[in-house]
Amino acid sequence: MRLATRILSSSILIVLLNLLAACGSTPTVAPSPTAAPAAMTAPAEPTASAATSAPTAKRTQYPISITDCGGRTTTYDKAPERVVTLDPSITEALLLLGLKSKIVGFTEFQTPDQRWAPTKAEMDALKVINDGGNYPSKEAIVAVSPDLVMSIYPSALLSNKELPDRDGWAKLGVKSFLTQGECHLSKTPVTDFSLLYADLRSIGVLFDVRERAEAEIAKLQARVAGLQQKVKDAGIKPLTVWSYSGEDEPYPAGGVGTPNAVITLAGAKNAFGDIPSDYDSVSWEEIVKRNPDVIWVMTSAGPGYIDEMQGIQKKLDSDPRLVNITAVKKKAYIAVSYNEGGVETPRNIDALEQMINGLVKVQ
Repeated sequence: MRLATRILSSSILIVLLNLLAACGSTPTVAPSPTAAPAAMTAPAEPTASAATSAPTAKRTQYPISITDCGGRTTTYDKAPERVVTLDPSITEALLLLGLKSKIVGFTEFQTPDQRWAPTKAEMDALKVINDGGNYPSKEAIVAVSPDLVMSIYPSALLSNKELPDRDGWAKLGVKSFLTQGECHLSKTPVTDFSLLYADLRSIGVLFDVRERAEAEIAKLQARVAGLQQKVKDAGIKPLTVWSYSGEDEPYPAGGVGTPNAVITLAGAKNAFGDIPSDYDSVSWEEIVKRNPDVIWVMTSAGPGYIDEMQGIQKKLDSDPRLVNITAVKKKAYIAVSYNEGGVETPRNIDALEQMINGLVKVQ
């Protein structure tokens, strides 16, 4: 969910991550300096005493050291057996890799009808341990006796006032894994899904399902290649795109996050791609000044936003400040939900497909 309580400001997060990297255990290899969707290149592969980082390795040799968000390295003596997931996106990644049996507690921010079709049946069967769209309590997590807690959101494991941070979980004997894809340590624009693939690869090594991970990554990459060919064949123009979820004050996607990758891979240009964060506040005057060609109607972004396309479009059409914006005049609206394109998840390729199809129609 795109909530203020789930997403740290870039400046605060960078301070926290730098402290984490400085105070944490020494990595076995040099960590990626861009431990988030802020990176153009994939981060360093997870490493271990054995050569498990080689792409041809099919089985993990423990102990294994995994480097994740902020360059933090954790050593695992064996594959985790009891996992609590602190958001749907990391849950989708585990289910994609065939790890349903490992999940003993699941944090749900979506309604059942918003769940990803390929993993929906398995997700429906998981034990939900939170309530009302909030993170679960520490007590609810401890009650299912996890040996690992996982999330894509730094707010789940670095800055949550109600839950232990990563060091706090370690003191309780519980390891933690925070993906690099939503870490946002660098300000380099995110233009592809390299970090999604890297996070899936890390999970594959961690749980000794590397062969499955490589197979799923190859499928995702093949889909992206096919979709980019569609962009070329369709002659999609580099239209400017503004993402909007019905908020009262504009909070568009910037250049450092998954939405920018979706827009870029679709052959378009993020109207706010120069903003060095995943999302940030701007004025309505700035929206008018930049005059976007297309509006990405980002549905299902959570409390404080409008869930449905119809409601967001009505708000756009009735706002007198926007009457002269090209996208509003042409009704150039493309609906892609936050659950698919607003944050790192295997669903990002679905978001890319929807964005390309929309651009073909509106150009």
